[in-house]
Amino acid sequence: MGTPTRGKLSANNWRVICTVHLPITLIRLWGGDDTPEFWKDILENFMDLVRAVQIANLRSISKEEIKFYEHYIFRYVTKFKSLYKFAKVNQSTMLLCTTAIYSGVLGRRTRMVPRSMSDISTLCRVRTTI
Repeated sequence: MGTPTRGKLSANNWRVICTVHLPITLIRLWGGDDTPEFWKDILENFMDLVRAVQIANLRSISKEEIKFYEHYIFRYVTKFKSLYKFAKVNQSTMLLCTTAIYSGVLGRRTRMVPRSMSDISTLCRVRTTI
């Protein structure tokens, strides 16, 4: 995607690729009636992530949108674990969980970030009890 002369893609470039171009392409590839169920599951999983990213990028966010974000991001992570059994959940994925938790607890969008991985793990476990 990036070139040596132009450099790496910006975060905004990646956001546009992942929320506009990839969904259009993947829906055409994997959204047909004749597509195996496994590929449809992968598409649905990716679309959950896209929906969550679109909500997270809103300039302001309501309590209802926070609930939608939580729904899509936790469904994404849960399905991700079942689709990709050998993949490990990394720090970035865990951070997605904490974004939902902080938003729900504080009632608005925030940029607060936990200080350590143990903070993130604790918050993701807390989600099931909130």
